[in-house]
Amino acid sequence: MSTIRKPINIYLLMTGGNHWVGGVQYTRNLIQAMDLLPKDEKPSVVLSLGKKNLNFGYEQEFGAYDFVRLEESAPWISIVSSGVRKVFGESVSKRFISLADRLTCTARKCTVAYPVKGLPLAMNIESVLWIPDFQYKCLPEYFSEEERKQRDLSYSKMLDNDSILVLSSESVRTDFERFFPEHRNKKVRILRFISVMNKDDYLSDPDEVCARYNLPDKFIYLPNQFFMHKRHDLVFLALAKLKRNGVKINLVCTGNSQDYRSQDYYTSLINLLHDNQLADQVSLLGLIPRADQIQIFRKAAFTLQPSIFEGWSTTVEDGIALGKEILLSDIATHKEQKPEYGHFFKAGCIDSLVDSINQLWNVARPGPDLERERLARIENRNRGLEFARTFLYIMSEADAKHCKSSICDKHELENYSDII
Repeated sequence: MSTIRKPINIYLLMTGGNHWVGGVQYTRNLIQAMDLLPKDEKPSVVLSLGKKNLNFGYEQEFGAYDFVRLEESAPWISIVSSGVRKVFGESVSKRFISLADRLTCTARKCTVAYPVKGLPLAMNIESVLWIPDFQYKCLPEYFSEEERKQRDLSYSKMLDNDSILVLSSESVRTDFERFFPEHRNKKVRILRFISVMNKDDYLSDPDEVCARYNLPDKFIYLPNQFFMHKRHDLVFLALAKLKRNGVKINLVCTGNSQDYRSQDYYTSLINLLHDNQLADQVSLLGLIPRADQIQIFRKAAFTLQPSIFEGWSTTVEDGIALGKEILLSDIATHKEQKPEYGHFFKAGCIDSLVDSINQLWNVARPGPDLERERLARIENRNRGLEFARTFLYIMSEADAKHCKSSICDKHELENYSDII
């Protein structure tokens, strides 16, 4: 990928939060990848955390990068919007706040916004769209009919323009072309994210971290949020079957316990553990600091990714970055990721999972494997640079498109005048 010499001013929208940690990690990996670039290649980034992510430490974390500025809320926006709400009502007030936010961004000379997961932003900025995946289409049973209809409508509106659409894998592109054939001429770019590690990640003491969490010396690590499609239930049932056959295996799980689609799912998993007398084999740590999570990765005998659907798997990328053995389901996305030390089992099949866990457990040893990590660290930097340069190449396309467009959207300006 050729380097981009023209400076680009990017309005970066942080995605995810405690409700979806994978989204936070997406933003983190992107910023850390750009930080690997030589100084003359780095863009200028204005990062919008969003209200839901304020005061969780992200201000300190991302504000430490010299090419990143945090977006500051203009105090006049909330003051004026309060008056607008009283006179014109809530809907007009929301339109005003949205437009004011865009004006604030434009004033900082941002020409490109990413990732935009709804209608393109107005005013003098070029939106680059992003859709993580089409799980609601591929696994409709996990979504209500109302949510599926809302997403169909939202995506149809979102895609009905000439903005660039970024997807995370060829697998997602295949789904996009299948489910939205009317947008087959959409300009699509593939940006496969990776997990970017820093030197401290490889130098910290995993034994100390694991001791703090009272973890056994040998364990399998499953670092997925407790969404239904991640299939923790399948893993627990596999452990129960192995236990009945005289094989006791320790499992460590981290991740948010909430799935908004089912308030009872996590409770059912806890019941499953107790019904099968697995509570002493499975450690449920919940959300933990990223630095601690990486050390648990390093210590694990191997990592496990049983998900039956992914747009691109952060769990797999974490394992690749640390040179870990990974046992993963044979879905198309995982095969596209091609982890060097990957071992595949048939997705959703308990017998295949039982056999695979048993075989790998018998030969695996607790980590870390320092030689594999040394090689993975070199490769991680190279892949990180490629990831950053691919991203900036896409942003440069959008920037060039912005330069050819009009200065602003006249219709939006007319609405803005009406509101004021």
